Amino acid sequence: MKRSLHILLFVLLATLQAQAATKSYKELSRWDNERLLTEASLYMDRLCQPDSALLCLSIIVSRNEISKDKANSHLTAYSLMQMGYIYMSFLVDYGRAYTYLRRAQDISLREGYPDVLSCVYGNLGILSYMESYIFAGADYDAKAIDYYRKALRISLTHRFSDNSAICFLNMALVAVLSGNASSILADARLVESTYSKVHFANPAYLLYVARGIEHQAAKRYLQAKKNFVAALHHVKAYNAVDSLRYVTTGLELVSMSCQKAGRYADAISYLKQALLLATTHHLPDEVMGIYKQMAQNYSLAGQHDLAREFRYRHLEAKNNFIRSSHLHHVAQEKFECEMNTNNALLKASLLRQRHMETAFGAALAVALVISTLLCIMFRLYRKQKSYAETLYRKNIELMKLQTEKYASSGLDESGKQSLRQRIGNVMDDVEVIASPDFSLQQLAEKVGSNSRYVSQVINECYGCNFRALLNDRRVKEACCRLSDKENFGHFTIDAIASSVGFRSRSNFLNVFKKITGLSPSEFQLYAKEKPVSDSDAS
Repeated sequence: MKRSLHILLFVLLATLQAQAATKSYKELSRWDNERLLTEASLYMDRLCQPDSALLCLSIIVSRNEISKDKANSHLTAYSLMQMGYIYMSFLVDYGRAYTYLRRAQDISLREGYPDVLSCVYGNLGILSYMESYIFAGADYDAKAIDYYRKALRISLTHRFSDNSAICFLNMALVAVLSGNASSILADARLVESTYSKVHFANPAYLLYVARGIEHQAAKRYLQAKKNFVAALHHVKAYNAVDSLRYVTTGLELVSMSCQKAGRYADAISYLKQALLLATTHHLPDEVMGIYKQMAQNYSLAGQHDLAREFRYRHLEAKNNFIRSSHLHHVAQEKFECEMNTNNALLKASLLRQRHMETAFGAALAVALVISTLLCIMFRLYRKQKSYAETLYRKNIELMKLQTEKYASSGLDESGKQSLRQRIGNVMDDVEVIASPDFSLQQLAEKVGSNSRYVSQVINECYGCNFRALLNDRRVKEACCRLSDKENFGHFTIDAIASSVGFRSRSNFLNVFKKITGLSPSEFQLYAKEKPVSDSDAS
């Protein structure tokens, strides 16, 4: 009985929400495009009401999408880009964000709208970076930098100062965090040259960041830190989303310079400042990244208990982030369905002289269906949440077991670091790891230690066992050979597999697919279509 009352109450609330949405849509549909754009910006920047902003923008798109007028076409592309930005930044629904951004990109490329296109590329860069963070793929980092580079070049050419600034900052963060600041050295010099000659908004911040990137690429980490710190003193405002990210990005850049210089306490101090901003202003993606960096710095500083704590926080934040995106996805599916229904009601009212009684009946029926579907989705979510919590507990238990396993080990921290260096040197020797018979015992002999200590260091420093580490190094060498048409273009995939130490084709295919996400033949095909340049490879 109680459950039936709950369901009845839920349906009643959904019905009232549908009536309110219909009323709001009727009022907004009478506004002109300029007013709708103004209100959408207000809902986003000041009122934090992304649903209302989406409603305004969707009306603009429905009015102008099929128009052949140049101004209306540009308005459609801009509105679609803004909708993608809202789904990405406010609602954390990356699938819908990508859909809207690609629609905006198609229109902008076809009609030639550089202002919209630069924003689209910048947002697609953010999506690629989040893919890199969640799926841990270096390819996504390269895609993110490529998108940022496209957006930066367009913005500098057409003097879109705000977008060029945020794109370069995002590019700098990805490059520095991945330890590859030299890959954007040319972009940093371009920014420095352009901003010193042409008047742009907030130029000092970007100039200091660009100079910091040059020092970082040259491994002059203390000079890089000075420039990144100086950049922080030239941020004009803290209330806008972009300005807030200027600050958090700047703090992360400073912390990376400190980390590279071996000043882990300073790096942690700057990360704490960034964490305070990110948590205060509800930036879950920034919080995840900061937790991960703090765990790395505590580990490098030898504070393993704190490092372990922040690894736990990182895992929990990541799980919450993923779960949150699913919840927003469900909520937005409901909202967009109601929004599309109201679009249909508006068009029907124009064709049938505003017969709102029939239209409201259709909206009520849709609301009832959505309410039923939402109940089903909520139950599925509860199951998924329980499963995620179980996985989390298992990960915690495994980490505890790993700690207990080596509790009695006689290997001190300096011995670990020395052994890690020797292990890395051996594992970087292609001739050694390409031997099919290469084993943990042979590795121990080559580094002058025993297999227990070697296994311990691999587990603690690389986060995997010997076999996984060996497979990873062999697959990376296989990737190099699959891409090297000059020296290995006449090799078959089986020959390349054998040349890097795999005994069987099936094992090679399974391991390669697991690590890269592609089959060897797919990887080889992409390598032929789009060869990797020297700058990308570095």
